[in-house]
Amino acid sequence: MGQIDSKQMNYFSSTGEHVEIKEEGNDKSVLSGQSQVDASIHGGRNTWPLQLNLHVEKLADWLENYEY
Repeated sequence: MGQIDSKQMNYFSSTGEHVEIKEEGNDKSVLSGQSQVDASIHGGRNTWPLQLNLHVEKLADWLENYEY
């Protein structure tokens, strides 16, 4: 975060290319997202491919019991 605050890293835009969700059993899933990010890193600006993998696990049925 310090490099973003000091402007050593600056993000201009991001374009999503692919998102996939894979279930791993009844209580776990993995969300994978791929994007092209336009950024300046230590003075050099380019577009880089980035991938995010988010592992999630269901811990409770709280939405089913929520009253509106």
